[in-house]
Amino acid sequence: VSEMQDWFTSVMTYYYQTDYYYDASGNETENIRYSWDKDAGEWFPDTRNTRSYNDDGLLATSTRYKWDDDADDWMGNWKYEYTYNEDGEVIIQISYDWDETEMEWVPDYKSEISYDDGYLHISIVYYWDEAEMEWVPQYKDEMTYNENSTFWVWTEYFWDTGEMEWIPEWKDEVTYDTDGNMTMWLTFIWDEDANDWFARYKDTYSYDDKGNVTSSTYFDWDDDIDDWIGLYHYTATYDEHGNLTESIHYDWDESADDWVKTDKTVHYYSQLDSDPDPTVIQPVAEKVLEIYPNPVADHLTISGIGENAIIYIFDVSGRMVLSKHVGSTGATFNVAHLQNGVYIVTVTEGGTRKAARFVKR
Repeated sequence: VSEMQDWFTSVMTYYYQTDYYYDASGNETENIRYSWDKDAGEWFPDTRNTRSYNDDGLLATSTRYKWDDDADDWMGNWKYEYTYNEDGEVIIQISYDWDETEMEWVPDYKSEISYDDGYLHISIVYYWDEAEMEWVPQYKDEMTYNENSTFWVWTEYFWDTGEMEWIPEWKDEVTYDTDGNMTMWLTFIWDEDANDWFARYKDTYSYDDKGNVTSSTYFDWDDDIDDWIGLYHYTATYDEHGNLTESIHYDWDESADDWVKTDKTVHYYSQLDSDPDPTVIQPVAEKVLEIYPNPVADHLTISGIGENAIIYIFDVSGRMVLSKHVGSTGATFNVAHLQNGVYIVTVTEGGTRKAARFVKR
């Protein structure tokens, strides 16, 4: 149950409640979320998610329903189906939308995924052509890894229905130092007229001798001056235990041709009675970047984000359409105004960068 405090009355009131259900193996099979109606003083159904699993205990289907007040019943929203290879890796994912007129599920998108030594190698996304009743290629991702099995090059192509061939769109190239720390992330855009790649964005990172990120800088390529111009810059300092003690954020001031400090965060650590030396913060499991719903019509939620992260959203031409500096573990964007199509989300925090893709429609 989630509660919310009224700022003016300081009264705590219910916000929403979620009930969870599990099978004999401990797998979540259903959860139902209720919203609190403070006027009626009772809970009302909001959303319902159901999950089914295959014989290996892997997720087979995931379905979302919305409560329809008029019908006084659950109505379909979206559904995903998953197929796996013998190693338990997803090789096919199909999404469906609920057709309220026909009262049935209709295909929407399909992803076909292949792997190289357990690492994602090629992913092809298709959309459902309702008129032709067939799947049509839309875009393809190719991932290349270095000798340390670390992501190195990520290239995306779109399907040219006229020429019936894949056309490059954008490419990311990542470089690392001898310790395996990411030092640069370059994004290129394909120029069809020049038949060549052109740099568009650049991120650089530096580290101390303990592998802590001490600075990160983000640049944009300026065609007018034929050079990189700054966007954001961060610096960080640490104590002898490796704990972050101070982080400073800068923006680039074009008129001053210099970085301008915008905010500073200072971190303090206290002694715990139960631990004689608790100054070292234990590492936590890496958060998984999640984007939903996908495809999206209006509000896009991004979770699995650490503190002091920057989120960028780019269209397929490489133009940044939205950005946000967040200090929590999630963020929501209103994307209703964006044109329909494919968009790329990048989340940068410290020396890490995550990327994902969503479809606006």
